[in-house]
Amino acid sequence: MKKLTLVSLSLVLILSTWMLNSTNAQPPRAKILVDLTHAERVSLDGKTSPDLLTSKNPRILSLDTWADFMRDNGYFMDALTQPPITGEKLSGYDILMVAQPDVDKEGKPAYFSPDEVQAIQSFLEEGGGLWLVGDPVICCDLAWERPFMELITGAMEYILFRMPLFPDVQLYFLDFSALYHYPEVLNELMEGLGLGMKFNFDLILDTNLMTDPYFYQGMASAVPPQILNQAWVMVKNVAGGWENLGMGMTLILPEDNDAAHPLWEGVDRFMVGWGCSVDVAGEAKAIGRGSKTAFTIDRMGIVGMGGDIVTLVTNLVPLFLNPSFLKPPGGQPVAMAIEEHGRGKVLAWGDLNWVQKEVWVGVEIFHDPYCGYEQLVLNIADYLSSKA
Repeated sequence: MKKLTLVSLSLVLILSTWMLNSTNAQPPRAKILVDLTHAERVSLDGKTSPDLLTSKNPRILSLDTWADFMRDNGYFMDALTQPPITGEKLSGYDILMVAQPDVDKEGKPAYFSPDEVQAIQSFLEEGGGLWLVGDPVICCDLAWERPFMELITGAMEYILFRMPLFPDVQLYFLDFSALYHYPEVLNELMEGLGLGMKFNFDLILDTNLMTDPYFYQGMASAVPPQILNQAWVMVKNVAGGWENLGMGMTLILPEDNDAAHPLWEGVDRFMVGWGCSVDVAGEAKAIGRGSKTAFTIDRMGIVGMGGDIVTLVTNLVPLFLNPSFLKPPGGQPVAMAIEEHGRGKVLAWGDLNWVQKEVWVGVEIFHDPYCGYEQLVLNIADYLSSKA
């Protein structure tokens, strides 16, 4: 009888503790649904778009580093893999993300149907947030974590002995010449929603990173200053001056007089890696622009350069040393734009490489304080999930 009483008391204590924890459980800060029904070149929790064409381009970027961070900070993350998008499926979520939609298994751009556009329209009018992301060169996230010197060794073996490059390294370079269709898909979606934003098929580049104090400070923690100085001198000697060399990482600063916007809270700048610019018109508003030394070049100038790695690199080098500008330095291309729509909000970001934990040289991206992504994505989620 005594044993039975102790067991009963234990069960009561366990049940009481469970009920107390359930009562005190905090609701998520926001619920984010990632669309995987329009041939997106992204994955979440191992889930991928069932209709994505991968035979010609196997590149798929994992969102898990970002998703894990969001979950750790109180957000709920989920993926939609069964088409179509409907109001019922969007019900209960605060934000819909569409990142890097491309071509379906028939090789056609995976456009949104009129019914899906209407469902998203209603979602926005009721206060939902739409997070749109597209990137012209998603080449930095490689599915391996080899030391940097192994990469250098492999490259030298290829140059000297024509030994095959690591498959991932070859994929990295060839991705520069890949053609992605996110501008067509996302721009048609935004046009159907009556938005004033548009993804451009270009590349935002910069020339100032070595002279940028933020960059120097961020790199100095990992690379001795004397090596940075030597690299700078080498570039000046070879390229005729750092200002003649277009770099893929671009410094993005607040729009004039808008540093107090909620998206910039705790963030003084962020980076774009091989991203594109966004046009704004009507009610749309630029929220982040490239620095005064940023510029854009035509992405179509690189498409079709693939095939042999040496040929590709031979064509790329002059392009970056002597670029043909779409928007010259001083134009400060828009990298991120926003627009209120009904009670909801839409954000367009011309970069996807921020989702990655590491780039191909093993350097952190998402968690690097210099890049500013951690606080920025929290600000974006809070902004999009708050009703206008």
